[in-house]
Amino acid sequence: MRQYIPILKAVILLVVVPAVIYFASLSKTVRLWREYSGLERTIVDVSSGSVPSGEVRAGAPLLSTGDILETVTPACEAAGVTVVSYVHEMSATAAGMGLCRAELVLSGMFTPLLTVMDSISGVQQIKTAEAEFRCDERMRREGRIQLRLELVQLEKTTDGSE
Repeated sequence: MRQYIPILKAVILLVVVPAVIYFASLSKTVRLWREYSGLERTIVDVSSGSVPSGEVRAGAPLLSTGDILETVTPACEAAGVTVVSYVHEMSATAAGMGLCRAELVLSGMFTPLLTVMDSISGVQQIKTAEAEFRCDERMRREGRIQLRLELVQLEKTTDGSE
């Protein structure tokens, strides 16, 4: 048996120790490197034009017409949130598209406001540019806060209106 101890040590040193080192520390690094290489190939494919790049598409007007309020009202009523104000403006128009910005102010409890905000973020044509919570002494006594949302949408415009 003593004659096999040096062979056993050599096998452990040459096979077992590298395997333990790989699985303990290098396997995650190798996996991340492979993932990085795959993402790098994807970026090269996109930049070379073989994969279509993201197009900017204008959607049906929701902000300029106020139709977003019809979308938000059921979620507001279910959560006990009230719409304080809604103001919109068309920022820029060109080539049959316009950039519409809207400010929507909601009032209610914190968690229901987040629920309504989540339902607004579910509308794919509209992006939330800014969200701000406000609370003054009067609202604090009532246990309510305000949420001011700045919404942005790229809308299709008609030729006669801007």
